[in-house]
Amino acid sequence: MANGLQRWTISLALMAATVAATFLAITSYFPGESYRDRLSAAYQSLLDNTTRTEFTDIMREEPWLYVLPAVGIIFVFGWLLPQRLWARAFYTYLVFGIGFGGGHVFW
Repeated sequence: MANGLQRWTISLALMAATVAATFLAITSYFPGESYRDRLSAAYQSLLDNTTRTEFTDIMREEPWLYVLPAVGIIFVFGWLLPQRLWARAFYTYLVFGIGFGGGHVFW
C-alpha cells in the first residue's frame, strides 16, 4: 500500500513540476520584471492575436463555449485513461486545470 501511495505521490509531483515548468517556459519569452508582469504580457499577447476581447466577457455571454468542451474532455479522458497511478495523477491535474482555468475565465 505504501509503495502505491509513494508512486502516486511521485506521479502527482512530476505532473505538478511539468505544469509549473510549462508556465515558466511560456512566460519567459515575454517582457517584464516579475513573473506576474510576464504572465500579464503573455495574456495581452494572446488577446491581441486571437479575439481582441477579454475571454471573461466572451464566456459570460456564451458559457457553453467553455462548459461543453470541458465536460467532453473530462468524460473522454476519464473513460480512456487506464486505471494506473500515473493516469490518475494526470487526470487529477487535468480536471484541476480545467476548473482553475474556468475560475479565471468566468471571474
